[in-house]
Amino acid sequence: MVMPDFKKLLEEVLKKANLEDEELKRLIEDKKQKVGSGYLTDQGALFLVASDLGIDLEPIETSLSLKDIYVGADEVSLPARILSINDVKVFQRSYGGEGKYRRVMLFDKDSIVPLNLWDDKVDLIESLGLRKGSAVMVSKAYVRADLNGKPVLNLGKRGNLEPLSEEKAGSLPKIEDIAKDVSEISEAKRYLVLRGIVSSKPHLSRFTRKDGFEGSFIEFHFKSIKSDKEIRVIIWNPKNEEEFLNLESDSEILMVNLRSKESSYGVLEIHGDDKTWFEILGKYEDKRNLRIFKVLSKGIIREGKTGLSLSFLVRDPENYHNLIVKDKALDLAKNIKEGDCIKCKIYELRDAYICYDYLERIEETDELKNLDASKLIRKIKSLNVGEDKVFAEVIALSKSRVEEFTAKDGSTFRKAELVVGDDTGESKLIGWRDLADLILNINPGERLFLKGVAVREGKDKSIFLQLTSYSNVEKR
Repeated sequence: MVMPDFKKLLEEVLKKANLEDEELKRLIEDKKQKVGSGYLTDQGALFLVASDLGIDLEPIETSLSLKDIYVGADEVSLPARILSINDVKVFQRSYGGEGKYRRVMLFDKDSIVPLNLWDDKVDLIESLGLRKGSAVMVSKAYVRADLNGKPVLNLGKRGNLEPLSEEKAGSLPKIEDIAKDVSEISEAKRYLVLRGIVSSKPHLSRFTRKDGFEGSFIEFHFKSIKSDKEIRVIIWNPKNEEEFLNLESDSEILMVNLRSKESSYGVLEIHGDDKTWFEILGKYEDKRNLRIFKVLSKGIIREGKTGLSLSFLVRDPENYHNLIVKDKALDLAKNIKEGDCIKCKIYELRDAYICYDYLERIEETDELKNLDASKLIRKIKSLNVGEDKVFAEVIALSKSRVEEFTAKDGSTFRKAELVVGDDTGESKLIGWRDLADLILNINPGERLFLKGVAVREGKDKSIFLQLTSYSNVEKR
């Protein structure tokens, strides 16, 4: 399985440099001797000779890729990129003496395959200045099976590894190009490269192994960029403990050398080891759902079937919205005031937005500067049934009256109401359940500014005002 490119490249240099065949071969041998024995193949030396002659060879094209290799193949030459580089290992040969090997993971657009460097070849990484992501040409490798019968490339005395410039790398993808999203992992698989969001603070645990030595693992959750899918990650005996532990929630990272497997509970997990490494790509902001608003009204924290929540009536340049805040974002929202501008990551519901984890106060922007509730202010006489974002300046005309009711399940709830009015008419103001608290302890004659109330119609066709989840009642 020798690459067919060398002969074509040779002919190209002979033609462009106007050299005799023997003279070019001599230059190739001289280059190999000058660089050092064992570091260049004829083809690698040809590229350097061509460069000396001012000839720019075309990027290498070959029909052979990592997916084509098979156990038992010899003389394999192909281009690839380095995914990861392991430390050098020393072992005792069965016939005496020491040997060395080093594993390098290679990838191309189709596959990820291990390459074992043996003995003197282990030093090629440093001597050639190779690193993760470097494009290389593997020459005269042989293929053997691993313990699972899968093919592994090996580089012995006759083989070699040469760097390729980005120009010569042709269509080889980069590491970020082969990364998968968490949502794409649905079965057990090895040699994974994943891109996603750290969604929980990494935690370190230590334990004693069966052999008496101490082991450790770091655990955190990893979230999809494309969906709401989240998966547990366990890194066993990591070399870079501190780097993992310093990862912050919402960091977007690229993580390499992983495998997916089912847990004992039948749930898919991601596992790594001391060869797993990551790169921080930045703080993740889902720009598809990242929005800015001005807060017009702030409701009260309420407890429902899915936990605590807080609702705001907010405005952006296009419209008014009900923003429901829960979970981590609820703590962040407690200090937000009416009139503040906020930025948050939202998910769209049928008639509201909901924010779970990212919310912050921001400086007023030009697009939010002149937004307010002025268009929502109504006089009682102009109220229309169905409006649900009404603001009104009124005066209390009665004390609050509270009634208690019993539901079918035996639980109790309250209804509070009082009469309010302005210079155009009067109306009842009603609050159910915990919203009743907003209109308790109000005395006749107190001026009130109602924010975010709805207009409803009673059984007698009369119109009344009803408090909503984002309503507020301000005494003036």
